[in-house]
Amino acid sequence: MKEEKIIKDKGILSISNLSVFYGKHLALDNISLDIYRKEIFLIIGHNGAGKTTLVNACMGIISKVEGDIILSDKSIVNLPIRKRLELGIALVPQGKGIFNDLTVLENLIIAHSTMDKRVRQSFQDKLEKIFTLFPDLFKFRKEFAGKMSGGQQRMLAISMALIKEPKILLMDEPSLGLSPALTEKIYDFITLIIKDGEITIVLIEQDVFRASQISNRVCILRSGRLINILSPLELDDKLLWEAF
Repeated sequence: MKEEKIIKDKGILSISNLSVFYGKHLALDNISLDIYRKEIFLIIGHNGAGKTTLVNACMGIISKVEGDIILSDKSIVNLPIRKRLELGIALVPQGKGIFNDLTVLENLIIAHSTMDKRVRQSFQDKLEKIFTLFPDLFKFRKEFAGKMSGGQQRMLAISMALIKEPKILLMDEPSLGLSPALTEKIYDFITLIIKDGEITIVLIEQDVFRASQISNRVCILRSGRLINILSPLELDDKLLWEAF
């Protein structure tokens, strides 16, 4: 479990009475929670529990919701995705989340171009930070992204979010489909990301045991409902059985 002190005076991201319907199906049922600065907030639950729906609603991919989403004291629930990006929230989606037919460098240029011109910093400076964090991306910077390994593609997807310098990084199963060795590498990168900056990470993962080792708190969803928020140390077989 991550041991760094987190700031708990108020949530950097507050979700209040959030409900989402897909047609007549209730995907999220009146969810309320606070996520604090510089924490890794792990979301777990069975397939269909509402995990991806929750982060997609925060990002604005799902726009028709009930309730409120507040980022740094500002309601973003009615804002489009681009405005949410400008305010400091970014998503590493489930799956690749990259452009296969573009080079690594072109992918990063596109990701950076979505930022508001008023808050953009030097692209070159950010690029150097990314390549320091992910040396493989420097090696393959002129290659088509689709030719890289699965692990390298996940590194690129994470980098495309990081280059926006978000306050909150939403990560939907970043280790999906990766080998144990590559999964471990991704977790090492996540730990480095949060150690070296002011970023907050909301993490969805199926590997509860490994993910809980780097998390500050664990949120359990079941059938669209919030069951519990607890310390990773409080997780036991009974709670996991109920979650999955």
